[in-house]
Amino acid sequence: DEQQFFQAIGWISKQSWYVTSTSCYGMQPALTHFKKAFDLLDHYIRDEMGHHKFMEQVFEDLNLNKDDFPISDGTKWLLAAHERTAHISPLAFSAMLNLFEAAYYEGQDPISRVIKLSSKPHAAEGYDLHYKINQEHRHCDMPIQLATYLAPQTYEHAALTLGLFELTLNLLDNIEKDLAQTFDV
Repeated sequence: DEQQFFQAIGWISKQSWYVTSTSCYGMQPALTHFKKAFDLLDHYIRDEMGHHKFMEQVFEDLNLNKDDFPISDGTKWLLAAHERTAHISPLAFSAMLNLFEAAYYEGQDPISRVIKLSSKPHAAEGYDLHYKINQEHRHCDMPIQLATYLAPQTYEHAALTLGLFELTLNLLDNIEKDLAQTFDV
């Protein structure tokens, strides 16, 4: 059922909208607590501003109201955890940033690819524009660039980073399972 598909895309887009509309604010503490990388982080944060408008375009093109879709608790936790790492651990902050900036996809965003198979392929444009900017500005390289500013890390920071990363990956896996169950995909 294509309407069910569009509802699932709406839900996914709402999560992306929330991430892109709140992440810049959540990264601000890193400017204070990761001073060695201030210029790089400041540039990156400025580059990310306004990316939520790409998701708003998806809602418009699908004739959906973004306010009809909830922000999942998992998505809220993910952003809160990332903001907290900006306060306490440059290593954990950098590692979690890797989860937001997907690795380089050849050709196009995976969500865009699926939307283009629907009766409203033009609705993929928001994802395409976001993908294009992220790829041209090499956002996928940010975690590696940030790592060059890190001093040798303590065992505690490494353990914190690995634990948060593992917890977050498990959370994302559960979000995917909930999505599949909710929309029967």
